[in-house]
Amino acid sequence: MVLGWYVSTFMVGSLAIVTGAGSISQEVENGTILGLASSPLSRRSIVLGKYTAYALVSSLYSTVLLISIMALSGYFCRLIFEPYGVAAAVVVFTLFPLALLAVTMALSAIFTTMSAGIIAFMIFVVSIIGGFVEQIGALMGNGALINIGIVSSLIMPSDAVYRLAVDLASRTMAHSSIVDFGPFGTASTPSTLMLVYTIVYLGIWLTTAVHNFEKRDL
Repeated sequence: MVLGWYVSTFMVGSLAIVTGAGSISQEVENGTILGLASSPLSRRSIVLGKYTAYALVSSLYSTVLLISIMALSGYFCRLIFEPYGVAAAVVVFTLFPLALLAVTMALSAIFTTMSAGIIAFMIFVVSIIGGFVEQIGALMGNGALINIGIVSSLIMPSDAVYRLAVDLASRTMAHSSIVDFGPFGTASTPSTLMLVYTIVYLGIWLTTAVHNFEKRDL
């Protein structure tokens, strides 16, 4: 289950980057944004409307994917999950693609579609590698490696959100060695303050996307 969720971060993250990278820049490059921008709709409404639509798609995709993985894991491995824990875990996990989508849209409002996608993917990879290093550091008891992971989570909190979601979903397993095992588990679980940081992080980048699009010359 943990490995399935970990792989899901790549799938969900890729969806957020692909949809967000061309959300603004591609329409500017093609000239199709002029039809919307000349209407009574404000540029703020255009950005927020696009974000809401893509956020709903990403949230639905994440929910179906995670529940499917848990259902298969529970059936074949006889795992027992707490319904409230599963619901909380899915909601927490959904924050990750929403934050990544906000970052990508902010970049799309400044750069070309390809540039925005590449930069967003690099930020995403930094988070993945940082989280990987942090878990290894926790298993080895190495504080320096743990700090690297913390810093990467501040740059992009996607991996930290994933770890929190796994921790919530596996509460009925107590602290089994399988759940805590390796870089895919929760050997180092972020503080719940990371959720607050992620929400603030999302809001800042979404505000940046609106500001950049309002200032952009079409």
